[in-house]
Amino acid sequence: MKQFSLLLLLCLSFTLTGQQLFPSQGLIYGAVYHPNVYEAPPGTTWDYSLKYEVDTLICGEMLHLFRTSNDHNYFIQNTGDQYYWILKTDPCPLMNKHLLYDFSLEAGDTVSGYSPNFQLEQIVFQKDTVFLNDGKPRRRIIFKDIPYDLKQYEIIEGIGYPNYGFLPLAGSHEGEYNELICVRDSSGVIYSNPEADSTISCASTTCFHPIPRFTFSCNGSEFSFLNQSTFASTYHWDFGDGQTSFEMDPVHEYKDEGCYTVTLSAYTNCRPEPQFSMEVLNVGGIHYWNPPIELPFPSRQAFVRTNEHWSLVEEKTIHTTHDGGQSWFDYTLPDSFANVIATIQDIYFSSETNGILGGRAPYNSSIPDGLTSVFFTNDGGETWVPTFVPDPDDISHVLQINEDVSYLGGEYPDPIYITYNGGDSWDAIEGVNAFRIRDMCSPSNDLLYYCGHASYDVRFGVIQDGEVILAKEISLGDQYSGEIPNALFFLDPQTGWILTSRKVLSTTNGGLDWSIQSLNATGMQDIYFENKDHGLIIGDHGLILESFNGGISWDSTYCGHEYLLWYRELFWPENTNPFIAGTGDLLQLSDTPVQVDCQTVAIDPVINTPQALTIFPNPVGASRLVEIHYPELAGGELRLYNTSGQLVLKQALPPTDRTQLDCSTLPPGFYVIRLTTSTGNILIDKLIIQ
Repeated sequence: MKQFSLLLLLCLSFTLTGQQLFPSQGLIYGAVYHPNVYEAPPGTTWDYSLKYEVDTLICGEMLHLFRTSNDHNYFIQNTGDQYYWILKTDPCPLMNKHLLYDFSLEAGDTVSGYSPNFQLEQIVFQKDTVFLNDGKPRRRIIFKDIPYDLKQYEIIEGIGYPNYGFLPLAGSHEGEYNELICVRDSSGVIYSNPEADSTISCASTTCFHPIPRFTFSCNGSEFSFLNQSTFASTYHWDFGDGQTSFEMDPVHEYKDEGCYTVTLSAYTNCRPEPQFSMEVLNVGGIHYWNPPIELPFPSRQAFVRTNEHWSLVEEKTIHTTHDGGQSWFDYTLPDSFANVIATIQDIYFSSETNGILGGRAPYNSSIPDGLTSVFFTNDGGETWVPTFVPDPDDISHVLQINEDVSYLGGEYPDPIYITYNGGDSWDAIEGVNAFRIRDMCSPSNDLLYYCGHASYDVRFGVIQDGEVILAKEISLGDQYSGEIPNALFFLDPQTGWILTSRKVLSTTNGGLDWSIQSLNATGMQDIYFENKDHGLIIGDHGLILESFNGGISWDSTYCGHEYLLWYRELFWPENTNPFIAGTGDLLQLSDTPVQVDCQTVAIDPVINTPQALTIFPNPVGASRLVEIHYPELAGGELRLYNTSGQLVLKQALPPTDRTQLDCSTLPPGFYVIRLTTSTGNILIDKLIIQ
């Protein structure tokens, strides 16, 4: 009888251990994240639930893999009494652990870091057992802060903090926090937070939104799609050509050349609405962008002066090349400037030797002796020297006219400064009508043009001889009143453009009047014009738009958009093709067609010389009649493609050495002529219709 009682006691003791209760099959912590006022408007919540996936063996130790609703992985280790958050799983052994909970503590024990803000010392006030909805006993520990004894916290085995969840974020000085709504597993809801927001249901937080993802490969016009979605049960594919599929990993063949938007819709059983992922494919099209130049540094900012002179910024380090990336030299701001600059925000060179950079001062840091975060170089970037500004503030933009004259752009109360003596002294420019400067340019050495915002309205101004001579407030209308400018460019003192995320503003009278154009694009970041006709816009998700009529119309010239590829800066050095600075690479416009698998048509062999193919007139104007001369290769077929890679015109070539092309039905823009001769040779050239 005594042996039976001892066995029963041991079994009961074992049921109280974390290994029996955690993690249970189908365990989900339904939670939301309340952002601070700087992240989102008051009342906003984001899903931040946690789902048990599988046990996995890493470095010889068993870990529990959890995944959040935004598809981040967390590894948890449970040793019975202790629960650890594994912060790093490589290299072995698992040395980087954070202790979340310790249920071996007893009343009277003191610990630190157990309040949800991980700051104060606590004492174990009470330890007992509670029963949840599943009827299983759970150990509970109640803490009180020392020495204040003002607030108490509790943790429950397998639940964590009843209000904040298993991985808590209780709050910070900016006010964000997690809120646990409920906990459920395969048996049902085992815990509901009685203090949770009543408008947020347990069902909504424990049913994860599907996250659609896919990649593709191709063989000619046949594309194979690999589905990499998570939290989804069924799928629907739209290939952009009128054909669809419900397969997991479909194979699809396109009948015609062109750009196609492929949309993957992912569904889950517990949510009626799908989530979408889109990718743009170029089937048999032609583009004129060289393959990206992979940079050896994760650049935060970039400056391209010529084909050979590039300067890249990585936090506090400037990487510079004068031979197009063949060799680099670095300069890192010394530790003695730690209180002066947190990160470099902008860099500019007025010549091969003279340059300026600026950045943000560290948070809550006092600038010693008025030293601000502005530095000069006169040796091409090998060394940088700090300068003084009377009232330094956040420096986001710099511009250098010559070795003597430079401008700084920042924020209120003095958003623009000027120096006339190479930084020895600075003057704040009065009358600037923007709270924060978003971009600056100088179409002539005696003028500075700026754009910025105040109360989310677009502001523009002109400065001459250190004084504001024009200050304009530009209204975008009610629907887009929250947009702020991202870029400014002036071709000459009269002709210029301002770019917001979705709109292009243009002026032909120096900024006195502005016309506003809405584009079917979002996330536009930079704009540049080579002349009054030819311009480029770049932006988020690999966006590249090109205009050949002064911005009247814009076309995509690179339909191989890459999602999560961010283009931020556009450079057009003299006497060379433009560069685009992306995330870790540079992209440059090509003079000849570029062949890339799954994006462009095979174009070899290519004869692309003036002697082989002559187009006149080019650009073509009002007559819209073009004569094409191919003296040695008679007969064949001519095809005309627009910048999206779509075939817009096709005609047979006569058995002579020339033909005429009627463009009267085509809109202005950039086109590619592809001529296939009767002998199988292929000739390609550009045609611009004005």
